[in-house]
Amino acid sequence: MRKLDVVRSTLNFDDLSPIPAKTYAAAYFFQPLHHCLRPWDLIGQLGEKLTDDGVIAFAGEPLQTIW
Repeated sequence: MRKLDVVRSTLNFDDLSPIPAKTYAAAYFFQPLHHCLRPWDLIGQLGEKLTDDGVIAFAGEPLQTIW
């Protein structure tokens, strides 16, 4: 068992400001981006919330060419 300290944040995709910078080592999303008005902004904000070696994982997103 890894005994990871898992913390969940439930926020609006348009405003991640309640999360301090460099807070998370990983961010995992399952099928969220098609609910975002500006997914490129979300991805940019996530980069600020992750530690320097942090990772972002998106799963189950439909493929499209709009953004």
